[in-house]
Amino acid sequence: LMGKVTLGNFSDDGHWVAYTVDSIQCPGDVFAYNLSDGTTARWTCSETGPLDTDSFIAPSRLHFPSFDNPRKIPCWVYRPTLLPGSAGHPVVVYIHGGPT
Repeated sequence: LMGKVTLGNFSDDGHWVAYTVDSIQCPGDVFAYNLSDGTTARWTCSETGPLDTDSFIAPSRLHFPSFDNPRKIPCWVYRPTLLPGSAGHPVVVYIHGGPT
């Protein structure tokens, strides 16, 4: 699983722990793990419309040098497979955050 798992809360009886999973195929869903028998229950199923999440491409983690070496700037790159007869794909660059 490539993504982020965030621990939630334990049940009052201590048998379950809830957590969220945010990944390529599972955008922000809630699960519960049974500590007694090791089973997992999925509580939500995020709406992705008609999209087939199994066809989503996993990103690659890259780093670019910064002006203040040795610091490097991390980024995620999604490389789609080329379509037949395609010269390439459009690119979206989304820059956010940064030092304050």
